[in-house]
Amino acid sequence: MVDILRMNKTRGQGAFLFLILFLFLISPSLVFAKERTYISDWYIKNFDTVITLNKDSSVDIVEKITADCGDLPNKHGIFRIVPEKIKVKGGKEIKTPVKLISITDFSGKPYKYKTIHRNGTITWKIGDPHKTVHGINNYLIHYKVGNVIRFEDPSFDEFYWNLLGAFWDLEIDNFHAKLIFPKEISKENVKIEYYTGYFGEKRKDLAYYFWSSPNVLEFNSTRGLNKKQGITISVTFPKGIFSPYRFSFWESYGDYFRKYFYFLIPLLVFIVCSYLWWKYGKDPYLERSIVPVYEVPENLTPLEMGVLMTGKEAVKKEFITAEIINLAVKGVITIKEIEKGKFLIFHFKDYQLIRNYRSEIEKNLTLTQKFILEKIFEKGDKINLSSLKNKFYKNIKTIQKKTRSSLIEKQLITKKGISLSKRLRTLGIVLFFILVLLFNFLGRWIPFFSTAMVSLLLSFIIIFIFSSVMPSRTLKGAEILWKIKGFKMFMETVDKDRAKFYEKENIFEKLLPYAIVFGITDIWIKRIKQIYGEEYFAAYAPCWYVSTSRSFDVKGFSSSLNALTSAIAANVGSRSGTRGAGGVGGGAGGGGGGGW
Repeated sequence: MVDILRMNKTRGQGAFLFLILFLFLISPSLVFAKERTYISDWYIKNFDTVITLNKDSSVDIVEKITADCGDLPNKHGIFRIVPEKIKVKGGKEIKTPVKLISITDFSGKPYKYKTIHRNGTITWKIGDPHKTVHGINNYLIHYKVGNVIRFEDPSFDEFYWNLLGAFWDLEIDNFHAKLIFPKEISKENVKIEYYTGYFGEKRKDLAYYFWSSPNVLEFNSTRGLNKKQGITISVTFPKGIFSPYRFSFWESYGDYFRKYFYFLIPLLVFIVCSYLWWKYGKDPYLERSIVPVYEVPENLTPLEMGVLMTGKEAVKKEFITAEIINLAVKGVITIKEIEKGKFLIFHFKDYQLIRNYRSEIEKNLTLTQKFILEKIFEKGDKINLSSLKNKFYKNIKTIQKKTRSSLIEKQLITKKGISLSKRLRTLGIVLFFILVLLFNFLGRWIPFFSTAMVSLLLSFIIIFIFSSVMPSRTLKGAEILWKIKGFKMFMETVDKDRAKFYEKENIFEKLLPYAIVFGITDIWIKRIKQIYGEEYFAAYAPCWYVSTSRSFDVKGFSSSLNALTSAIAANVGSRSGTRGAGGVGGGAGGGGGGGW
């Protein structure tokens, strides 16, 4: 009997050891939880989130956070930060409105908290500043976020989301997320990409995922996460499952019309700015019919023409693209197609820019053109276009200043308008800081006051808009603008005889950068082809462009040129999270938090 009891005990111990080994294999995060003998700040013992995706492109989020501050003094609670907008490719901002439903402990008891809106984020500062807490505290945060599905790609829709934002100031021992999709989504019709680590990293070792049911995807951390480490996912699925988010009137307009009295402020600002614009910023009016102009007006560069044509100080990416093509046409640089890789029948291209060092030509370039040239090749004489992404945009402001100075020197825009533009911009910045201070200190009072802040915000927007349009053209500038419109008319409706007059001057390449500025590249190529015929283009190949194709044809060149100009224009902006193109923190949601 004793032997039987001993045998049963041994079997029980073996089963217990097997259970421990099984837990080790299925949940590494349990083993890697830190044994803390010393607590220097808040840390999160467990972070559990459930994210339910709705077909209206909103998500319902419930976060269960177990945080510990030990016996540290002067601790009141934690704060949670969630973004209310995101930036996508091209610098465009997309609103992701956040609606808080409740903040309680796990038993449902409400917490005291303060809501702060700042710099496109919403912060919930949870806790009572007059009470201190110790040890383990449980926080259950329930909120909704709208406009979270990306519809930009024609072949799929995407949920690009920071499951755990990379802006937490606290260490997190364990993290778990459950994503509940509509029943139309399952592991058979989705593609999943995910990233872990610090902001921008693409590691995958800090988390793993599995499908717990047909439409439920779950993530677990593999070990404790340090401060500023996060987890981001990209889930793509067929189109037609989600519908675009419909913003409510409140989400779109806020408190704009609650108290009309305060809207007298932006109205007064508008009247004053309108007067200043009418007196100093309004262009001279020329009552003339547009007639064709057969040469580049005032010998303007593509960049100068673009800025003068739009009447703004801002430099568009298309203008810089045209200027780079212009440098190539002049012989200063060579553009070469290179194979970046291929997959099945698909070929992926990049472009190599090569500096030719034509000193005789370079010395006649404008200061802006020389600056662009130097910044492109500051790392070497040969550079891949893709390496300029997220770097070259830092030079835009300098390019803008140099272009503006050139137009002032040529007496095409007024210095007074530029001066007023700067003053209005300074006033707008001061007003913006006043708005921020009021919002921080008084914004949580009564809705009556929040309307006043909206009116100040409108005033800031009005001042900002007028600061952009205040730079005005001189009489000479207005006349040159009239010629620019005629020049565009010529390029759109070029006649055969006039084009032959320019044949020896290589009209096609010479005016190609200006076609890019006007956005009529395909029309320009088509017109020249009609005039010179197939034989001309059969024997033609631009010396500044080296293609991967063995032979040159105008259709192929048009396609390559469109791809090239798109590639140049895409040197700034974030990308989607699909196909490994993203990184931690690149999606919507997430944010971060800390303790106080």
